[in-house]
Amino acid sequence: MLNNQQADFVRKQEIIDKLTAEQWVIMLNDFLHNYKLHIDWQLSLKKKTAYARNSFFISLMVALFLGFNYSWWAMLYVLPTFIWYAVRLYKEKDTLIYKIIPIPDLENRIIEAFIPLFQLLSQDLDAKTLVDAKLSLKRYNSHDNKYHTSNPNDSKYNINKHFYSSSYLSVRTRFPDKSKIFFSITQKTQEQIKTRKYGKYKRKTKEKSTTIYTVKMEFNQEKYTSAPQQANVSTHKFPIFVLKRKENGLEKSISPILEMIAEGYRKVKPL
Repeated sequence: MLNNQQADFVRKQEIIDKLTAEQWVIMLNDFLHNYKLHIDWQLSLKKKTAYARNSFFISLMVALFLGFNYSWWAMLYVLPTFIWYAVRLYKEKDTLIYKIIPIPDLENRIIEAFIPLFQLLSQDLDAKTLVDAKLSLKRYNSHDNKYHTSNPNDSKYNINKHFYSSSYLSVRTRFPDKSKIFFSITQKTQEQIKTRKYGKYKRKTKEKSTTIYTVKMEFNQEKYTSAPQQANVSTHKFPIFVLKRKENGLEKSISPILEMIAEGYRKVKPL
């Protein structure tokens, strides 16, 4: 079962905390384990109530048949299943406050992206270094992520365009060399829905998505200076470098982040 903090993660569909990388790994594994148990518990409650309801209605039909053809005392046979069904409804109502709405793709996000990220950070950071992170559990096209809607004119179709921007994750921490780093993954999606104005109903949905990786690094000036080949690069100003990369589609891989961090270190040289 989920504890209060974990249930709050599910309700808000985001995880915000400041922990060491190792604590993040432990917390995410514990959260995922309890989430699965909680979903199984909900399904078990639902199945038990459905079984009690079906048993009650079947016994009611049988009792009515016997009552019409033999004796109305047969209605007493309904009493046990009615009581059972009533108890199941009461228990389900009593546990309503503990129920959660399952989040699509939650397990994949945690297993494929979030946990591997913090496992890597735990190898590179000092054991006591805190990682300030915000992890989104929302679907990329959830209502909260919509920031614009347009309705272009068209003679044949009703066209609705929806624009979404989802901050997949953002992380801020400090490396052992005292250099500060911030990185984020943002998913942008344009959804177009076309329906015919006249004639046979026809609907077309088209999506175009882009994943934006951002890395901001502020190097420790006591340990680094700008590499000679970077001296005249106007887009970067030592000790701060901002790197961005775009990928087509909804990417979840953290590999581009690692490559961009390595690229940032190539822009400086040790003193």
